Amino acid sequence: MAAWHEVRGTLSQIGLFFLIMGMAGTIDLASFRRQLLNVRSVATGVLCQFVLLPFCGFVAVRVAGLGYLDGIMLLLVTSSPGGGFSGLLCSLSNASVALSVAMTTVSTLLSFVALPFNMFLYLNLAYGAEAKLNYLDLAVAIAIVIAAVAVGLALGTWQPEWRTAMNRAGSCAGLMNIILSILPGGIDATGPTLPPDQLPERDALWFFSIMSPCVLGLVVSFAVARGLLHIDPPEAVAIGIECCYQNTGLATTVALTVFTPAESEVAKIVPLVYGAAELLSISIFGLVAWKLGWTYVPPSMPFGACLFGNHQPSGDELARRMDKQGNGPDGSIDGSEGSVECAAPPFDAASETQQPGFGATSS
Repeated sequence: MAAWHEVRGTLSQIGLFFLIMGMAGTIDLASFRRQLLNVRSVATGVLCQFVLLPFCGFVAVRVAGLGYLDGIMLLLVTSSPGGGFSGLLCSLSNASVALSVAMTTVSTLLSFVALPFNMFLYLNLAYGAEAKLNYLDLAVAIAIVIAAVAVGLALGTWQPEWRTAMNRAGSCAGLMNIILSILPGGIDATGPTLPPDQLPERDALWFFSIMSPCVLGLVVSFAVARGLLHIDPPEAVAIGIECCYQNTGLATTVALTVFTPAESEVAKIVPLVYGAAELLSISIFGLVAWKLGWTYVPPSMPFGACLFGNHQPSGDELARRMDKQGNGPDGSIDGSEGSVECAAPPFDAASETQQPGFGATSS
């Protein structure tokens, strides 16, 4: 069982590399550079991810009066960067993948400092305790993300015709990691268990407290990005997804250095519930954003073409959007709602190619 635990960890790291590489490969180097230098959007997303969401987790812990096992796990989840899965969800939602990859790169680098700081702060405030973190695991995750982003950007820029295939490969890698996260982790079921009086009570309030930081982080971060800062709608959608989607696998790994095997078996329910909440919340949010014209595809596009096509704008199209962003009072391209519908070229489901549209010319 221990061997399987190690194999699963290795496969998960390989899947993470190909997932992020596939998402980075859907954009070109110019788009990534523009978004990396898009200080307002990147800073808004990173602040929401490392300030807003951990605070929401802390409030949920205190209001619901969660016990130590569940409380530390929720704080770990809300303090852990989302990694490559958020990029996959941004791609499926047709939000800004370029901004997502840029935010993932920045937040992964900052997590080496921000994650320990948030855990030290909120664990002391909630329980007067500290958590020991495995910095080697964090360093490996950072190295994987940086390498995958570099390789994906290089391949996508060098061979633009590979972008659709890389997007699909990244999606398959993400699916593999989801399956791996569901499989048993290799803990001996015959090992020690907690006494019944130490098992946490998990009622409706418990489920609400675990799910509430995800929903609150998604709604507040999008409202700040779109309503207060008038950030381009597809970028605001990406910020909302990046904020609420956390790396539950990383949180579980870190927890293994804090809890005994028996405690871990009880505490692992928290990231499972949070993970289900974030997938459900983002799915609903993505559908609403699409129908309201907040993404790179028009609301009239067929669902299949919308979900499986690559509709990310090219470097020139993204430059035009960023140059025109904020001309109207609501931050839309032409100053009126609904202009986002014209942002992405129409999609031909039969040929899986983009037709001339915004930022494109026809012969």
